Amino acid sequence: MNALTSALTHKRSFCRVDKLKLFSVNAGVPVELALEQASTLLGCIEALVLSRGAANDDATDSALQYLTQMTRAVVDACHQQDPVFLAQAHRMAKAAHEPKAKVEPVSG
Repeated sequence: MNALTSALTHKRSFCRVDKLKLFSVNAGVPVELALEQASTLLGCIEALVLSRGAANDDATDSALQYLTQMTRAVVDACHQQDPVFLAQAHRMAKAAHEPKAKVEPVSG
């Protein structure tokens, strides 16, 4: 069992309304699963940013704000004090989001 599969999330609140905690990431979720969800949320953010272009859309801006807060809360809930763990978790999250290499056929 590696450090990622044995590490669990900590409770982390986000989206406060009048100083009240509206949402939170739950404690006890395996970090590997939580980081996969953070990667998915980052993909949603990226898609919205790329699709909005130059338009100033309040609904899109709000969605981006909430998705960003959610993603940050998930990553923060995974935070550990061990720098080796953090480096490994960041590499894993980045690798999950990087595009795979494409092989183009050679025309001859």
